[in-house]
Amino acid sequence: MRKIGEIVDGAAAERFADFLRGDGIVCSLDQTDSGWAVWIQDEDRLDVARQSLKDFQASPDDERFTAGARKGREVLRQKYQEQKSARRRVIQVRETWSQPSADRCPLTFGLIAASVLAFAFTYLSKDQEILKRLLISPDGSWNLILHGEVWRLVTPIVIHFGWMHILFNLLWLKDFGLQLESRLGTLRFLGLVLAIAVTSNAAQFWTSGPFFGGMSGVNYGLFGYLWLRSRFEPESGFYISPNAVVMLGVWFLICLTGAVGGVANTAHAVGLAAGCSLAFAGYLIRGGARG
Repeated sequence: MRKIGEIVDGAAAERFADFLRGDGIVCSLDQTDSGWAVWIQDEDRLDVARQSLKDFQASPDDERFTAGARKGREVLRQKYQEQKSARRRVIQVRETWSQPSADRCPLTFGLIAASVLAFAFTYLSKDQEILKRLLISPDGSWNLILHGEVWRLVTPIVIHFGWMHILFNLLWLKDFGLQLESRLGTLRFLGLVLAIAVTSNAAQFWTSGPFFGGMSGVNYGLFGYLWLRSRFEPESGFYISPNAVVMLGVWFLICLTGAVGGVANTAHAVGLAAGCSLAFAGYLIRGGARG
């Protein structure tokens, strides 16, 4: 791999990388202190890639790069679909085109680790003090949050109340999180998770009180975001299988019936709405309204 230069803005760097992929040039991005470093695999295309980078930095909005990036995203989307179909959801973490490794998706694996630790301390060891620190409110009021303990708006997502609860939530988180974080970048993915977590947790607290937890509200938000991005912007490279859409839709309806006991249905619904809203808003900002 040879470094050909750096691009300061992460979104611009990803767009240039998509342009290179559309031109058949294998490349990768690494975040640095000053921006994003662009690396090229094929030495024979090195001069072409360097010249393209100079042209891009001089005129990043040129139609040549816009069309090339669109082509590159379509290549990526098709490759991802082929792998999803062939492997039947078997995760290959070392392959760039499928599920990325932990060093490229630290937040996704960090959320999984935090959930496992919280499960060990709260459910397995029955540590009530830690549980009280993670609940949105141990006394049913907003007082602690209003006095600075704002993390409580987020921490309920790592609380789980049984083996099946945590197992399915973390499997969905891994599937959605790896795809989203690898494409959006860790900071934008963090913003997405926080927005969904805060809105879904606050809504659940408002309707049912403080004793709830789980990653499912966030998962439904990530699902909604992926679903709409894949439908409205297929060139983005995002993909969610029809089977996943059916499974999550059916489970959402089953939970609403009360047949599976106490479920944070408000968190599911608000999380889903938040994820869909963020995806649609981004679509409009990127010019979808003009279409």
